[in-house]
Amino acid sequence: MAADDHILLDDETDALLGTESPLPTVRPRKTREKPVVFVFLCVLIVFCIDFGNFLSVAPQTSIYEAIACRKYYETHEPGQYRLLEDIPEDKCKIPPVQGELAFVQGLQISFEALPSILLSIPYGRLADNVKYGRKFVLSLAVVGLLLGQFWVLLVCWFSRVMSLRAVWLGSAALFIGGGAGVALAMLMTMMTDVVEAGYR
Repeated sequence: MAADDHILLDDETDALLGTESPLPTVRPRKTREKPVVFVFLCVLIVFCIDFGNFLSVAPQTSIYEAIACRKYYETHEPGQYRLLEDIPEDKCKIPPVQGELAFVQGLQISFEALPSILLSIPYGRLADNVKYGRKFVLSLAVVGLLLGQFWVLLVCWFSRVMSLRAVWLGSAALFIGGGAGVALAMLMTMMTDVVEAGYR
């Protein structure tokens, strides 16, 4: 009788669904003993992305203005300035040129923000996937940023053939990786993954 009670108790305490745990669907968090080097590298990458972005604003504006100015004078006063002749800067401060410049830059900033707004959640889910991970998404974002910047340079270089408004198409490259917003989010998440909660 006592033996039967022992068997009965063993059966009652056994797990009904087995002891095997299902495969994880998210990447397990890794912590490092000294994540200082990794955090420094992430901060350096953030600095380089932001510094390069802000450093290019003034010269890019100047180039856009020169292109819009030349297009204006070629259309409204053809022959006033030769092909390789620089147009005086004060001649480019007229309302039609400045209006076109503001229009192009304003819409370019808006178009560049769209990929981050629309794709931050899908790329975040992809980054949590064990198969791909954060490095893959960060790499995609950097490739997209480089392709977008390359397109802007291409439009500026071939401004005789292409319209200045073609720079807007460079924003399409940011759908690869989600743009700067996703890149910065991945870097911050990677830093959070390697630093323990007490040291954040």
